[in-house]
Amino acid sequence: GGPSTGVDSFVGQIAEVAKAIAPEGKVFFHGTYWDAVSTVPVAAGQKVRIVAADNVRLTVAPVEDTSRA
Repeated sequence: GGPSTGVDSFVGQIAEVAKAIAPEGKVFFHGTYWDAVSTVPVAAGQKVRIVAADNVRLTVAPVEDTSRA
């Protein structure tokens, strides 16, 4: 592989959906908008966890609400 672009370090981080992902949209992360895809639709304003990243696109999954039992 070539030089690391740093996006690998995004995996596991939380981003906010800027444009609804159904199945493609945008998330806001580290002060920047990123193209994102998800296997399930996610509404704008929801929090998502980054599960994979390539150079320009993040794969995300909804964050489970663990604040309620």
